[in-house]
Amino acid sequence: MIKKYQKYILESNSLEGNSIGEYIENLSIEDEFIRMIANQMTQDINPSIRLSNAINLLDDLKKVELLKRVENYLNQEEGEKKVSTIVDIDNIEGEVKESYGKSVVNTFFKCLSALGFKENSPETKETPSDFLLFFKFSNLDSEKVKVVFNRFKSLQSIHIEPSSPTINLYFGIKCDGIFEYGYYVNQLNPIGFFKLTKSIYNQLKLSDLKATSGLKKALVNFNFEDVTLMSKIKMEMLTFNPGYTEQKMAPQINDRVITFGYYGCGKWDNGQLDEGELENIKSNLKTFLIKYRWVEKVMINVYPSKFWVYIQIKLK
Repeated sequence: MIKKYQKYILESNSLEGNSIGEYIENLSIEDEFIRMIANQMTQDINPSIRLSNAINLLDDLKKVELLKRVENYLNQEEGEKKVSTIVDIDNIEGEVKESYGKSVVNTFFKCLSALGFKENSPETKETPSDFLLFFKFSNLDSEKVKVVFNRFKSLQSIHIEPSSPTINLYFGIKCDGIFEYGYYVNQLNPIGFFKLTKSIYNQLKLSDLKATSGLKKALVNFNFEDVTLMSKIKMEMLTFNPGYTEQKMAPQINDRVITFGYYGCGKWDNGQLDEGELENIKSNLKTFLIKYRWVEKVMINVYPSKFWVYIQIKLK
């Protein structure tokens, strides 16, 4: 059960338990978002120090600020937690902890709309390998993003590094079935993530939030099972080796087709791939795919063009 700090110190029987650090550390054990808030506030302190001690080393103003953030989060998230199943951060029987609850993703979409991203489309060339669909919004003014985030209580505690003049936002569907959204400068920093279910997937497709326009267009011809299948195809095809290749294309999804490309693969003469080389690639692909059950649910086309060999896999 979550306790407010005043009640916590009255119930504590130890001197250490009366500290703000011990109180927040205790809450963070079962709440990844509280742990994230605390880590942001103590990032300048030696990470080897126990979290409660690191918090207690903060000056009084920062300790009060951290305490306020945590208790504001607890106050505003109680309703959300009634509809979101929170489990441990590690995979437990297929469930994944929701770091900030699926309800807050709507607030994130509202922020994107406020920042002018009512119309958007998925990234094609720079999609991370573990994402099926990835939307990115680059080089945004950090101060402007902070102002927009501060309009919403659930995002006020997100720490944006003041030394960075620009920041990037993102959201997408990962190949493990997780919907993730957040910000990044040098690496992705999730604000929230949650396991997609059929009902949540359908809610996203029917969302009337303007910033979901690109997502809905990308998913218009997919049902939940299609997305699950396409994710498996991408992850398993990334391990396919067609032979020596100079460059690989980031897999691209167009409607119900995912395309993989390999540059410089095989022997070419006057811009034409040797027919025997093409048949060899097809044979290797057939041998590679025979172990996957999903092969019966797709159609496959392999063709060369301008020193590229493309493999197109279309859902039936």
